[in-house]
Amino acid sequence: MEKTSALIMILFLVFILNANAQVGIGISLPNGSAMLDVTSSAKGFLPPRMTAAQRDAIVNPAAGLLIWCSDVGASGEIEVFNGTSWTNMIGGAVALIPVLPTITTTAASSITATTASSGGTISSDGNAPITARGVCWSTSQNPTISDSHTADGATSATFVSSITGLIPGTTYYVRAYSSNKMGIAYGNQISIVTLYFDNSSGLINYYPFNSNANDFTGNGNNGTIYGAQLANDRHGNTNSAYYFDGSNNNYIATSILQTNPQIFSINIWFKVAPVFQGNYFVSFTDAPTGLSFNWDRCFGLTADGRAFAYVFSGAQQWLYSTST
Repeated sequence: MEKTSALIMILFLVFILNANAQVGIGISLPNGSAMLDVTSSAKGFLPPRMTAAQRDAIVNPAAGLLIWCSDVGASGEIEVFNGTSWTNMIGGAVALIPVLPTITTTAASSITATTASSGGTISSDGNAPITARGVCWSTSQNPTISDSHTADGATSATFVSSITGLIPGTTYYVRAYSSNKMGIAYGNQISIVTLYFDNSSGLINYYPFNSNANDFTGNGNNGTIYGAQLANDRHGNTNSAYYFDGSNNNYIATSILQTNPQIFSINIWFKVAPVFQGNYFVSFTDAPTGLSFNWDRCFGLTADGRAFAYVFSGAQQWLYSTST
């Protein structure tokens, strides 16, 4: 009898059931407009918690059905079934299930001997807030944030990244990255080749012959190939030198115009054929292409192996090295 009385007392203190079958939890007199009145200043109401897949598996949900969907949006949300579809608490579309962001890498620009500029465009945040973004780079392909990288904020859209600390004359691989609660996404890989020299050095052009005759000073004075063929360089690197056959007027020309240069220097690495009759290696002419031109300021090697310089200033002037 005592156990029965105690149970009745507990139920009376917790649930107040009036003539209209109202239920009050934490309150003795439920609000007259409510069938269930829960009152607390220290605890909240906890609806059923489930994933979006579990929500969608509910058979014939009733209008007004309330749940907490745990795996949508940034960290989940309360959702209500309106009789036709699930909505958020203000009647809008429910949040989507998060996935990795979508990002593309911006083409490199402003390349110097030690720096470059790139960045990325985040076209989708993956249905969750972006937590980090930037670019990463390495001399190995497919760099990650474990390699050198920038940190350029935590928002969507396009951003610009400054790449620093590079080594001159080196190939780097670059990828943009962005992250959200689902992890890190990487953009497409691009490659850059840093300049061999800083533009402030006063170089006009530099041709390392990396499979082409492009100028690596950043001045854009690229060469045009006429007959010369790519070959191995002195270290055996493929497509890192040019071969001139000596009989078909092979040459590399640039469109850069230098008006009467007076003080300048030229450095060149070359290897002559076993049978060499002497010739010009580098010269200034009055025509960028074709076989009709006048020589001026030429540099080369004689048949007996002496280096020479030639200048025409109204008369021919020759300067030869004293030995082969």
